[in-house]
Amino acid sequence: MSADSREFESGECLQKPHCDATGTVTSILSQLDAAVDPLIFAQEIQTRVSGVGFDWKGPRQALPKVYEELEEVSQVLNEPGKLHLQEELGDLIFSVINLIRISGHNAYDTLASANNKFIHRFNLLEAMAHEEHRDISFMTPEELEELWEKAKVQEENAKQ
Repeated sequence: MSADSREFESGECLQKPHCDATGTVTSILSQLDAAVDPLIFAQEIQTRVSGVGFDWKGPRQALPKVYEELEEVSQVLNEPGKLHLQEELGDLIFSVINLIRISGHNAYDTLASANNKFIHRFNLLEAMAHEEHRDISFMTPEELEELWEKAKVQEENAKQ
């Protein structure tokens, strides 16, 4: 019988956050590899803590946390110096990754899909500008947004 199965059976490990093979108390997060891509690492952290019940019941319950973090970003943007902006943006990304995970999707794949969708749509925008003999570098943000919306409609129509 291993050391930690003896401790578990005796009930000692039940009072500890996590025991390694030697009976030393460790975090359930200590075995994660922090060297992996931060997006993947965030999802691994959330999956691990979910295993001990630190989780939302579903996407609907996780969504308010995303709104809360977005509001904190908004507050920092209104502060002079924006000292905590990176921290708050990180919290927002972390909560969105958690929402993705709870929704049954993989954050890495979700972001890759969004990147591809953006590239495809931007390529459509460029093609539309070219057809109109316009250089996007001289267009106003409003003109670019108008072409962006047209590209979205064209994509939607192509899906049908």
